[in-house]
Amino acid sequence: MTPAVVLATAGRRSGLQLSLTDVAGEGIHVRADGVQLVGSRIRDGRPARVAGLAHVDAVQLIPPAAGVARGWYAGSVLRAVVVADCTVLAPGARLQGMTGFDGAFVDLRITGNAVWSAAAHLIHVNGWLSGECRDNRDQHGAVIRVTLYPVRIGGGPGLSGQQVWVIGFAAQSPVQYGTVVGDIARDLRQQRWNDRDVFLADFDYEGFRAAAALLPGGPEAEVHAEQLKQLAVAHGRRVGAEQQHEDHEMTMGNDVLQGMLRHVLTTVGGLAVGYGWLTAANLEMLVGLVMAMAGFVWSYYNKQQVGSAMARPVEAGIRDNRASVPIAQAAPGYPSDAKAALVRDNKLSKPPEPATEWQKGFFLSERSWGNLQGVYPELVQVITQGIAASPHDFTVIEGVRSPERQRALFEGDPKRTQTLNSKHIVQSDGYAHAVDLAIIRDGKLVDDLAEYAALNRHLQQVAQALGINGLVWGGSWAMRDGMHWEL
Repeated sequence: MTPAVVLATAGRRSGLQLSLTDVAGEGIHVRADGVQLVGSRIRDGRPARVAGLAHVDAVQLIPPAAGVARGWYAGSVLRAVVVADCTVLAPGARLQGMTGFDGAFVDLRITGNAVWSAAAHLIHVNGWLSGECRDNRDQHGAVIRVTLYPVRIGGGPGLSGQQVWVIGFAAQSPVQYGTVVGDIARDLRQQRWNDRDVFLADFDYEGFRAAAALLPGGPEAEVHAEQLKQLAVAHGRRVGAEQQHEDHEMTMGNDVLQGMLRHVLTTVGGLAVGYGWLTAANLEMLVGLVMAMAGFVWSYYNKQQVGSAMARPVEAGIRDNRASVPIAQAAPGYPSDAKAALVRDNKLSKPPEPATEWQKGFFLSERSWGNLQGVYPELVQVITQGIAASPHDFTVIEGVRSPERQRALFEGDPKRTQTLNSKHIVQSDGYAHAVDLAIIRDGKLVDDLAEYAALNRHLQQVAQALGINGLVWGGSWAMRDGMHWEL
């Protein structure tokens, strides 16, 4: 997206006053070492119909290419940047505050800022190697506590559907994880926290950068990103690959082939549309059908390669609409390896401790756990910890949603959704940021907004206790989507 201001040289910039009015416009891009952005103000002045769009940042940190095409996707380093005493005003919009999704950041200091926004990311930096994050506050005056994530290579899921994270560097590497002081909620920089993505240790940073510099910059960005991911895997040691679910065992080579197939189909189909042989809608349906068939074939092939030993069967007797169960009964046996892995991923190192006799709670069904796969970890944490003490039993009816399904909902039932942009769709950080929950009583779905309002109050309290900001309930919208929560 086009920024209003680009800071491409070192030095102090203070007192900037920006009002975003462009539908696709962002605020400030920091693209040079030694930039000090101080005492500036960025206001979201976009029309209400577009102010809810995601992927728009007030301040985005982008490392220089440093001799590699799209170098920020290849771990380029941005050094000695300061963002201090700035204000982001977007209390009803999703303007993200200070972000750095790709690259590595040394001596980065984000302090004393006010970020008033309904966005999922008030402050989010992948690859924050060292620096300080302190005394930043949201629109309620609460301190913004950040989660530290590893360096990401090759951007988001892209064609492969996987992200590549570096959780450890080779001993001789000039890039290493250091200390970030201040208001830190969790440090995941050297941990493997999900079973979907690729995590690398002993990463040869210099060797990888040298190889990446030889890649041509001409290919499409998505293809180039997949090439960087494959290079990264060749320069590091995969951690925990044997634990990955069989559904994510497709090799990256096949992922690139799938992306190339989509590219060929859309290119040829575009010509057909131009000649009037196909409509755009028919082309989209055709591409979706062919890709679905190809995905099935590739998935089946890889399952045969991995072997039946990788299968993780659903335990018999687990129903989606689980009846009320004391936590003490639920605790001893989360019923599958997949569920246990998801519990680990969200920092619950073990199932909840047995409760006292008077404490009653619920736990998620197998299907609900499956529907949480690919959802933003902090939102998963709110749901998983929230149900244990919930006043209502509930099930997760939807997490990740494909763009094709969103379009079908939009075209088939405009009363249900009025936009093609949904936080159910995987966002720029590789996760969906929305879930739909249904309250269950006596095996039946409850359709009473007042009861969903009570559940929302409970989940808001859980999020606050966890230090997680920005949980939004759809029941507060004009459309009254009472089953919807997003972060």
